[in-house]
Amino acid sequence: MVLLYRNYSKLNSMNTSFLVSIIQCNSGPNLTENLASLDKQLNSLSRTDLIILPEMAAHRRITRNDRMEQEIIPGPITSFFSAHAQRLQSWLIIGSLCETIPGSTKVYNTMVVLNPNGDVVTTYRKIHLFDCDIAGNSVNESASFEPGDTPQTVTINGFKLGLTICYDLRFPELFQDYSQRGVDMIIVPSSFTYETGKVHWKTLLKARAIETQSYIIAANQYGQGGGNGPTYGHSLIIDPWGMTLYEGPESEDAVVTLPLSKEKIQSVRTQLPILKHKRNHRGNHKHLYNFAIDPDNLR
Repeated sequence: MVLLYRNYSKLNSMNTSFLVSIIQCNSGPNLTENLASLDKQLNSLSRTDLIILPEMAAHRRITRNDRMEQEIIPGPITSFFSAHAQRLQSWLIIGSLCETIPGSTKVYNTMVVLNPNGDVVTTYRKIHLFDCDIAGNSVNESASFEPGDTPQTVTINGFKLGLTICYDLRFPELFQDYSQRGVDMIIVPSSFTYETGKVHWKTLLKARAIETQSYIIAANQYGQGGGNGPTYGHSLIIDPWGMTLYEGPESEDAVVTLPLSKEKIQSVRTQLPILKHKRNHRGNHKHLYNFAIDPDNLR
């Protein structure tokens, strides 16, 4: 296992910074092995404000025959990560896990946000489910998952975060909703396929950063994923101007810590105040989200 640890603590030494760590991993159907590997990666971290893990970091089914590890939150998987949050005195985002739906054979694909005490602060259920057949790799998430229907934000150390998971990336209206709410960064934990990733991954993430003028934090899996198809790696941290601050390897474990600056967000939004320029479009289009502009976000 190759671990990359980079600390860019001097990058924004004059600014108010927020230390964010992302973990890239290759999770499979063996929960015990996955947690052992993640334990090593988490133990490699020192001081940080927030740790972000990929989608299905603790357990990832490769075929429909693999057992689906699920829990009522909080449960055993949540507790494993809670212990690390407490030890590091850091916030920790479990990219997603399978949340039990009582009385249903399906589950939610749910992100869990833990505070430094290891407590569950909020959860986000993946809204858009990946039902696709690309290059012979068929994935049908709706056969096992129920979609969520509610965008969620959480504020950590004065930074407001919008929460998404993987396939949500392809739906800009969700990101625009978060922009209207005045988020500073948007989290995109993923198990993004290799075939789509090599063409779309970086392009879509950079577009969302530029459109929302927010940091985009995308911790991705590599190795074999759902439908036994390869996933892309290349975890990314992109700044509000669309510049890539970090790009992970394609097929290796990685741990990285970077400082993100509130001043950078303010600078971009002052130079190019797109939120102030936004106009309501007339028409009879129905949207899942409410795009009413909050005047407080314009200040």
